[in-house]
Amino acid sequence: MSWTRFRYHLILGTRRRAPLITPEIEEILYGILKALIVELGGAVVEINGVEDHVHVVFALPPRLAFSDFVRDLKCISNRRLNAIARLPEPFGWQQEYGATTAFPDQLAHLILYVRNQKQHHANDTALDAWEHLPRERDHKTPT
Repeated sequence: MSWTRFRYHLILGTRRRAPLITPEIEEILYGILKALIVELGGAVVEINGVEDHVHVVFALPPRLAFSDFVRDLKCISNRRLNAIARLPEPFGWQQEYGATTAFPDQLAHLILYVRNQKQHHANDTALDAWEHLPRERDHKTPT
């Protein structure tokens, strides 16, 4: 039987990096993400974020392709949140995402970092290495 010990660190940004993840939406969204990760075959380690992005630490079995998993996680969570929550504008994820894997000896530090996202962003102590998230491309027509 194949096995892996990968722990993925995924960063998802809201569409246009809009501050859509309010305290009222946060609990609903994180619940959707946690349930969906398990439903899709993964295991949740930690989830937290701020108004315009979410950090997710999770494990996947080797039979699941990472990019397919992320695509499904984004599409289904987006649909479920919009069906449940009354939002001033439809919720959506930006097309791009950031992801790394964590060495076993970094995992405890990563979990604490994700757990304390709000404090890191409020105190300007967010780590560039774990915060890199591409900005959504400008959709203007080239001249």
